[in-house]
Amino acid sequence: MKQEEKNKEQGKLRKTGIDIIGNVPWGTHFCQFYHTKQDLIEMLVPYFKAGLENNEFCMWITSEPLKAEDAKAVLKKAVKDLDDYIKKGQIEILGYSQWHTKSGKFESEKILQGWVEKERKAIERGLDGLRVTGNTFWLERKDWEAFTEYEAMVNNVIGEHHILAICTYPLDKCGATEIIDVSANHQFALIKKEGGWSIIEISERRGVAGTLQYAAQEWRATFDSIVDMVSIHDKDYKIVRVNNPFADNFKMKPEELIGKTCYKLFHGTNEPRSDCPHKQALETKRHARGEYFEPYLGIYLGVSASPIFNEKNEVIGTVHIAADITERKKAKEEIKKDEE
Repeated sequence: MKQEEKNKEQGKLRKTGIDIIGNVPWGTHFCQFYHTKQDLIEMLVPYFKAGLENNEFCMWITSEPLKAEDAKAVLKKAVKDLDDYIKKGQIEILGYSQWHTKSGKFESEKILQGWVEKERKAIERGLDGLRVTGNTFWLERKDWEAFTEYEAMVNNVIGEHHILAICTYPLDKCGATEIIDVSANHQFALIKKEGGWSIIEISERRGVAGTLQYAAQEWRATFDSIVDMVSIHDKDYKIVRVNNPFADNFKMKPEELIGKTCYKLFHGTNEPRSDCPHKQALETKRHARGEYFEPYLGIYLGVSASPIFNEKNEVIGTVHIAADITERKKAKEEIKKDEE
């Protein structure tokens, strides 16, 4: 059954409370990149106000810079009878340690099952569904890969449920790889540009080339501000877009690189390396990384590839990041020599 038909069966579109987004179907999973506590308040207070007013069970999983008590206080300013909603169990406002790391560690499958169980119980009580948010400020580097896989799991199953989810990510803690990982696992992203909120669509129904080109255009400002070599590659290993540092490294104009195969450009070969991160990401549908010396360029590279999905959850390409790690490698070798 097509998603549009499912939406008709499930009822009317849901009001997000966020003006720039408007109404969305159940199964919508999006993210917000934020800088400040106020950024969170601007999005999440109207989001939960709309959920409470429209007969939904709401869960707000908090972290710094907007902890549970602060979240409750700001929401109460907009929802005067918030205490009544809390008493009758229509909303829970929890710290991340009460949900994401309740067992002492992050366990993705248990957390996902927890959301599904909350949805089931909400519907049994006569509520329309579940509206959630989770702030990822608490995430440590060691948890990132597991959390990225969890977000992918959520994105794959949420369309089957009466759930709306917005995941919030602090830009100050996100590098290029993290931003791309997050974007790949959400339907669209909210980001502040020149004082106003903008929507970046991740999975528009534009076909393979259109989706890749659209993603490239939307992330242009981000790509060109990153010092690493960032590019988008399609399934045929052809380059769809590059950032300025990528072009500068090859002493070419960005438009001259479009359509070239990445293995020919990077390695001077007629086929990809067996350990190519782009190849691995296409095959596994997961983020892939690698480090190796590239004799064709004469430098050590740290390479990562994050899959780009279409609306059918098919991988249509990757976002490829190559960082020159030569100096880091040399420093490690010097330390090793000194220790010997």
